[in-house]
Amino acid sequence: MSINNKNLLHQLKEHFGSSVPIELLPFLATINEKYNQSEIQVTPSHGALVKVKNKTKTAADCARLKVHHALIQQTAKTGSWEFDFPEHTTTAHKKTGDAHVYYFSDEVYRILGLEPGSFELSKDFFFPQLNPYDLSIILESASEEGHDNKRYEEEHTLRLKDGTERVVLKKSDIFFDKNSLSPSRIIGTLQDITEIKTLEHALHSVKKEKEAILQNLFNAYLSYDVINDKVLFSNVAFKKLFEDTPLQNRSSEASFLSIISEEDKTGAYSLLRNLAKGITACHNFRIRLNDGGYRWLESRLVPTLGTDGRLVRIELIANDITAYKKADTSANEIRTDLQKQLFGVGEVVLLLNDKLELTYVSENVSRLLGYMPEDITGTALTDIVYPADLEQVAGFYDNILAGNKDANRIAFRFTSKGGDEVWCECVVHNMAGNSLIGGIITRVRDATFFKEQETQLISTLDDLKKVNANLEDFVSVVSHDLRAPLLSMKGILDLIELKDDNVHLADEMEYLRGSVNKLDSFIIDLLDYSRCTRSELKPQSVCLEEILDDTTNYLKFMNPQHMPVEFKKFVKNGVLFYSDPKMLNIILNNLISNAIRYSSPTTDHPYVEVRINATDENAKIEVIDNGIGIAKEDQDKVFDMFYRVSADNNGTGIGLHLVKLAVEKLAGEITIESEHNAGTKFSILIPNMLHNQN
Repeated sequence: MSINNKNLLHQLKEHFGSSVPIELLPFLATINEKYNQSEIQVTPSHGALVKVKNKTKTAADCARLKVHHALIQQTAKTGSWEFDFPEHTTTAHKKTGDAHVYYFSDEVYRILGLEPGSFELSKDFFFPQLNPYDLSIILESASEEGHDNKRYEEEHTLRLKDGTERVVLKKSDIFFDKNSLSPSRIIGTLQDITEIKTLEHALHSVKKEKEAILQNLFNAYLSYDVINDKVLFSNVAFKKLFEDTPLQNRSSEASFLSIISEEDKTGAYSLLRNLAKGITACHNFRIRLNDGGYRWLESRLVPTLGTDGRLVRIELIANDITAYKKADTSANEIRTDLQKQLFGVGEVVLLLNDKLELTYVSENVSRLLGYMPEDITGTALTDIVYPADLEQVAGFYDNILAGNKDANRIAFRFTSKGGDEVWCECVVHNMAGNSLIGGIITRVRDATFFKEQETQLISTLDDLKKVNANLEDFVSVVSHDLRAPLLSMKGILDLIELKDDNVHLADEMEYLRGSVNKLDSFIIDLLDYSRCTRSELKPQSVCLEEILDDTTNYLKFMNPQHMPVEFKKFVKNGVLFYSDPKMLNIILNNLISNAIRYSSPTTDHPYVEVRINATDENAKIEVIDNGIGIAKEDQDKVFDMFYRVSADNNGTGIGLHLVKLAVEKLAGEITIESEHNAGTKFSILIPNMLHNQN
């Protein structure tokens, strides 16, 4: 491209030297169209300025360059402008009546929020948009500083008609007339830098936030410029970590490597070689303190390489691990001391590794097994386990090694040095992950006495089982051999009563019948008691109404003490209900028979009312009467065996006790509500065992 304007050529050389940015070539081409002086060729490959001969542009070339120029300005959001001062306006322009020569590109219009070409821009409109005093200030400044061509740059904030704001950068070049030394022309650019400013602000905010985060890190942080040997940023934790080191004072000999201990420098040099390759590294090392001591640091170093592959920055994150290192250095002493404290107890203590080898044995093992500690240290635990218990012990410790770190107990036999079996109880803790213990602690105590007691207990239980079996045989005898003669006696009494010649023996016969019935009831209660205490539950599908009907049919001939007792029932049983029918029969039989037996002699219409409501979850049974009732002070005792509320000796004193046993066997609940001479209400809640049938 050829440049014909000498002043423009001078400016280009002043600002860019011998090279012009390629992006400006179309823009310069447009400006160049107006001038016809010696040409300068700008080589597109590298922008060099070269003098060439005059060159004539065609109209098509000019139009094409104008389009390119407008496109570049719009893309770069940079418009151009120019105007002449009046006294230097050309004669041709003066004839047209123009006081000035003005030029404002379309992009200037857009930046000002105007439609390009919507009206003729002038300096009187243009400059007040930016700063009303801008032009006069520039001219005054240029006059004071001399009469050489000058460049000025200002940033302005524009408020457009739609209320939005734009930040613009205005650059102005003032040219002076060589003869009059007065300003003759101003050429400038106007660039919309709103987005740039927004990004700069956002970047500044992010930088501040990052610095705030880094400042508040518990770990020390340092960003170091390798090329310029300069600390870019360090937080409070870093400054505190290095405040008592030569590095803090930045003495001449205090480079970062110089404060690393001699023992750790070899590793540091190796680390630097890795950083130079862009490899992030973690390293523990000691730094030298002002008092001659050392501080251990745990560090992570992150390198940044430049485009040429050279190391340009290192970011260091570090923390003080001096206390940990000191503890680690004396770990063996601490471990030994801890073992003495932990293992200095009456129990024998064994420490095993993950191969179940004994790494520590307490001295008191000799009293238990006859071995000295050194006899079995280093051997496998299984070497001193009684052979019959090896499989049990191996399985137990496999479970421990699989990750069960809770306390676990196991009882097995050891083989003593003399070959005897020694029963022991062991409490085991998996502390393999503890750096001080580093193994499985097994605390052993002699369990021989307890095993002997256990053996005796098992023998006693066997004896009790035999006694229980004998008791069941006894119940069977009571049921058959004792009750059978009673039933025979009742039959004979029935035959005697049929004969008319025994009228004079009626009282004696009635007394004898009462005694036989009482003894029979007692035997039945004993059989029920046996069922409640020793029989297993046999849940099955039951119809509560049928059980209730069977019970009332059995008791309908029971002679009440006074007037006949009316029986009422209310049953709601529309679900499948599972329970033990024998237990339900014991409950209903005893409660209803008691209500009949203890009906009130002063009541005109004695009754017994039974309400049953069965659901999927449970059955609620209520037995209500208007009998003699139970005094408050007796209600806590009515379920005790052989306790009688009434002094008339009716009943065996077992019935309500059997009810309580049956309800508890069914996992139910029973409550009582009663007042003396005001009747009684028993409420029972029994769970549906259907859900237990699997």
